[in-house]
Amino acid sequence: MISTFTAPNGATYEAKSANPTDDVLARRLKKGIYRYEDDELYKRCSRCKDYWPADTEFFYQVKGDDGLNQWCKACYQEWRYPNGRKAEKHENKEICA
Repeated sequence: MISTFTAPNGATYEAKSANPTDDVLARRLKKGIYRYEDDELYKRCSRCKDYWPADTEFFYQVKGDDGLNQWCKACYQEWRYPNGRKAEKHENKEICA
């Protein structure tokens, strides 16, 4: 399922929901990885242990059983860039022929 969202700046984007098979869904509901709240599927981040809506707004898309990463986007960014993202310095390089 694809949902369309509008950001505060007016930009629109699409978020893809998790699409697990019935057996994967049942297994993960039993383990507590997934849960339903208000008829919406939530997924637990395996790093911070918080539950987030199971879609690409909160989890990166990967090739897997449900199509979503194990970590939420915030945890992944924190791990990937421990000192924060900094602007790269570009030097002006002249090409001599």
